[in-house]
Amino acid sequence: MTPNELITQFPPSDAERAAFMLQDFAQISGDAPRSFLDMGAGSGSMSAVIALRFPGIRGVLVDVIARLTYLDLLTKEQRDGLESLNDPEDSRLSDRRFDLVCSMDVLEHIPDWQAALIALKRHVAPAGYLYIQAPSNYPSPNFPTRQVLKNGLAGLFNRHDPRTHVRHGLSVKRIVDAVSEEFDLLVASESYVVDGKTPCKFKPRTHVLARRRA
Repeated sequence: MTPNELITQFPPSDAERAAFMLQDFAQISGDAPRSFLDMGAGSGSMSAVIALRFPGIRGVLVDVIARLTYLDLLTKEQRDGLESLNDPEDSRLSDRRFDLVCSMDVLEHIPDWQAALIALKRHVAPAGYLYIQAPSNYPSPNFPTRQVLKNGLAGLFNRHDPRTHVRHGLSVKRIVDAVSEEFDLLVASESYVVDGKTPCKFKPRTHVLARRRA
């Protein structure tokens, strides 16, 4: 199975994240990553794509709720290379470094997201990659202005619907400001088009791929 064949089995939200991720991973050059950390792995969908994108890679998937349903679509050999933990502060993780560290649609939910990002950076090996995705704070240009105003008004009264509200994300500038001293940026964008298609009907996605300086 190829990564793109796997993506066809995802719900729209996961398919969107995966499409951006595969497009961004085209910027990874030289030796392929041999290990990865998926912090906030959720259903395991993105980890499954990574396992197919980089054959032979070994990974650690961290999420407080184990619901790694998409790993069942991998071969036994691929699954055997993946380890699941339910505590980000697990002692087995504390000193480990990885060639690729990913966090997708997680940081925007954490009040002190800067501290969480610092913790992620500690796990990136020299010359390793850090990959972040989050919804943008801003609505997509093709989203109806009337709905943007309605959602913004709901936010004033703390009545957000997480599926539609406007202030629910991170700007690329905030992430770039937090990583640029230690990492070289390969992708830093807030966009709503991937491979010529428009999967983001409501918000652009903030997506950052950076490589730690050796």
